[in-house]
Amino acid sequence: MEGYRKFTDALIEELENRGDLPFAERCPPSFTVLEGLAGASPETRRFRQRSIPASELKDWASAPRPWMDALTPCQANLMIVEIEITGPGSDRYKIDSATYDAIFTAFKIEPSAKYFHLRMAEELFSFGVKRTRASPAVDDVLSFSLSSIPASHVIWSYEPRTCSTRVILAAAPHELSKHRHRLARHQDIMINPLYPGVAIMIEAYRHVNKRVEKCLAATSEVERRTGIDSGYDTRLRPMEPGLHAGALSHLSRVLGSAGLGVSADLWALKQCKNFLDVLVLDSLGLKTLRGIEAARQLDYDAVWVDTEEVVTILRAEVLNLITFFGVIEKRMSLQMTILYNLIAKIDSDAAIDLAQAAKRDSSSMKTVAIVTMAFLPATFFAAVFAMPLLKWDASPVIQDNFWVYLAFTLPSTALVFALWAIITQRQTIKQLSLAVGTNLRRGLHIKRRENGLDDFELR
Repeated sequence: MEGYRKFTDALIEELENRGDLPFAERCPPSFTVLEGLAGASPETRRFRQRSIPASELKDWASAPRPWMDALTPCQANLMIVEIEITGPGSDRYKIDSATYDAIFTAFKIEPSAKYFHLRMAEELFSFGVKRTRASPAVDDVLSFSLSSIPASHVIWSYEPRTCSTRVILAAAPHELSKHRHRLARHQDIMINPLYPGVAIMIEAYRHVNKRVEKCLAATSEVERRTGIDSGYDTRLRPMEPGLHAGALSHLSRVLGSAGLGVSADLWALKQCKNFLDVLVLDSLGLKTLRGIEAARQLDYDAVWVDTEEVVTILRAEVLNLITFFGVIEKRMSLQMTILYNLIAKIDSDAAIDLAQAAKRDSSSMKTVAIVTMAFLPATFFAAVFAMPLLKWDASPVIQDNFWVYLAFTLPSTALVFALWAIITQRQTIKQLSLAVGTNLRRGLHIKRRENGLDDFELR
C-alpha cells in the first residue's frame, strides 16, 4: 500500500503543478453535515441534518462523539460532509484544499483514494479490503471511492469495529438534497460497508429511469412525422406534409441530442451494474468481513441479506433498462438514417429543379442565338452598304479609299479570335507547344547522331 500511496501522491502533485486540482480558493460560509444512527428498531434510528460554519468544520469532523461510545452493539453510525460542485462543466469542489485535507484525515480515509475522488473517477475503487480479509485486525479501516451521474462523487471510510461510516459527498446543489433523502430512506442498511454507494446508485437508477420516457417520446415523435414507425405493416403511413429540409434538419438535431443522452445513460447504467455486481457476487469479500464485534455480527449478516435482496431486484431492473436503451438506440440510429435519406432526396430534387431551370435557360439562349444568326448577315450587309465608301449614284460604286476599311477590319477580327483562343484554350496550347518542342529536340538529336556528332541527349 505504501508504494501505491507514493504513486497517487505523485499524480496529485502533478495535478497541483498543472493547476488542475478541483478546489475553490476559499470556503463557503457554512457546510451541511449529516449525522445518523441505525439500530435494530425504528426507535433507535436517527438521521439529522444541520449547518456548521466553515471555521468549525475541522473540529466537528475530528471531535469525539460520546453518543457513539454509548451505542448498543446493534447500532451503526454515520457522518457526512456535503460539498457543492460548481463552475463550468461542474468540475470544481466548493471547498479549499486545506479544509478538504483536514476532513479527509479526520475521517480516516485511505490517502491513496484521494486521487480518484479529485479526478472524479468512475467505477468503485476499494482500499484495504484484501488486507482486512487476510488479517483479523479490528483497527483496519476500509475506504471506497465512487462516481455516478448526475455529477455525484462520493468517498467514504468504514471501520468494522464500530460499524462507522464517514462520507465526503460532492454533487451539484440540487442533487445533494436527493442524495440526502435517499441516504435517510435507506438508513436501515447503514451497517453495510457499501451503504453510501447503494444509496447513490439507487438515485442514479431513478435519474436514468425518468429520462427513458423523454428519449422514447423524442424517438416516437420523429417516427410519427417521418411516417416510419416500429411495426410489420408494409403499408407505410404517409410522411407528415410540409416537412422541408429545415424541419428535417431540426428533427435530426432533436434525435442527435436524445442519442447523446442515451449514450450517457447507457454508460451510467453499466457503471451501476458493475457496482451492483460487486454486491451480488461479493467480489470484495465484504459479506464475511472480519473485525466486526460478535454482538454486531448477527445484525451485519441480516442487513447484508436484506441488501442482497434489494440489490438483486435493482440489478434486474438495471439490466432491463440497458436492454431497452439498446433498442431505443437502434431505433434512433434507423430514424437518423431515414432523416439523412429524406434530406438527401430533397437536395436531389432541388438539384433536378436547378438542372431543369438551367436547361430552360439554355433553350432560351439557343433561341436568342438562332435569331441573332438569322439577322446577322442582313445587318452586316446593311451596315456595309450604308458606308460612305460606297457611292451608289456614282461610277465606280467602290471608292478608292475602301481599302482602309479592310485594313482595319480584317486584322481586328483576327486579333479578337486569337485572344479568344489564348484565353479559353491555354492548357491545350501549352500541351501542344510542349509536344512540338519535344519532337523538335528528338529530331535534332537523331540527326546529330546520323551525322556522327557528339552523342548527347537534349531534354
